[in-house]
Amino acid sequence: MQGAAERPLLIRGGTTLTHENANYGADECCSGLASGRDRWVNTSPTGSFPPNAFGLYDMHGNVLQWVQDCFAESYSGLPTDGSAYEANVKLKTHGPFPSTDMTGTEACSYRMARGGDWGDPPSMIRSAFRNSGPGPGATLQNYRSGGVGFRVARTLD
Repeated sequence: MQGAAERPLLIRGGTTLTHENANYGADECCSGLASGRDRWVNTSPTGSFPPNAFGLYDMHGNVLQWVQDCFAESYSGLPTDGSAYEANVKLKTHGPFPSTDMTGTEACSYRMARGGDWGDPPSMIRSAFRNSGPGPGATLQNYRSGGVGFRVARTLD
């Protein structure tokens, strides 16, 4: 079996994701892996890897990016113009993820996180990968995670 550094993941634009250009975990979920340029088993300092074609650093791996969107089980009915999904509907969840504990709660009690983090396998290191928080027993006000961060953004005129 090949190691994560030897089994690259092709990402949009034809770029190959390896431990030379992103901080992510082992092939099997969920543990950190230091390999090649990726010297960190946990989070890496910002700018440790080259930027993407837009000049943005750390878009793949390192930490999931917390976004404004309220929780949604699928992409069906979500905005396609880049605006946040903020429909505070009662949830009817199915399966282990999202948690069935979320059923009957309001969607905006949870927020989406995108991309993978330092402990995720290569298949989760992409912007379309979705996770949510907070987990069971936490609230948005007290939620903490070593695998979730955020990116400051602004609207350009």
